[in-house]
Amino acid sequence: MGEKYTDQELEDVLRRAFVDKGFKSVLYDGYVATQKPFVAAAIQHGLDKDLLCEGSPIEEEQYTAQIFILTEEGKGYFGLS
Repeated sequence: MGEKYTDQELEDVLRRAFVDKGFKSVLYDGYVATQKPFVAAAIQHGLDKDLLCEGSPIEEEQYTAQIFILTEEGKGYFGLS
């Protein structure tokens, strides 16, 4: 990725998705051309901090994606429990 983001920037994007927008999960597209480094970094940060966990992957013949959901710790961290 090469880009450096602060923990706050990465947590802010997760907060916007799960708290402000009320998303139950986020889907990360497996198609490289549509991947966004900042979103990937935010998801990885959430995984590293145990705020997110992997949900069910979506695997079709020509399409792969991964769903990420908040852990109980993540719900507590963002005030959703």
